[in-house]
Amino acid sequence: GGVTLSGGEPLCQIDFAEALLDECRKEGIGTALESNLCVKKEFISRIIPKIDILMTDCKLFDGELHKKWTGMTNTQAKENYRLVSEAGIPIIMRTPVITGINDSVEEISRIAELAASLKSLKYYELLSYHPLGVSKSIALGKEQQKFETPSKEKIHELALAAQSKGIEVLVNSRRITDD
Repeated sequence: GGVTLSGGEPLCQIDFAEALLDECRKEGIGTALESNLCVKKEFISRIIPKIDILMTDCKLFDGELHKKWTGMTNTQAKENYRLVSEAGIPIIMRTPVITGINDSVEEISRIAELAASLKSLKYYELLSYHPLGVSKSIALGKEQQKFETPSKEKIHELALAAQSKGIEVLVNSRRITDD
């Protein structure tokens, strides 16, 4: 139990996030943060002492590809993963797998290596793409690119590649098996 700050990006409202986490701490309420960590190092330094666990998405390892698909590089996020890990905060790292974008063994292996380098990693999770956000984009009048959900076989192949890096790997909240 506890409170999870999620979003959008909750650290875009750093003062509110920090105040809410402070109040939770005063009341003895557990705290979690769900963030992509593409924020200033100072924000992370302010939040670290106030959270019990971090859930973060690493969508792509390559910074230029990350910029192409998300609008920003992931250089700051990678630095922030290390800050959180060095502070001993447990980390759950996830990758939403999107066919044709990040569904290669090479890409997932690079992300898994990054995850394996984090001393406080609890586990790494692959999440199959789902079109839940499409209706939001349509409602906002934005053009929505269509993606395919990866096959179970493809996700299993990627999970085994990630697992070969010596970390616990989940797929859509489930542990993987070798079959």
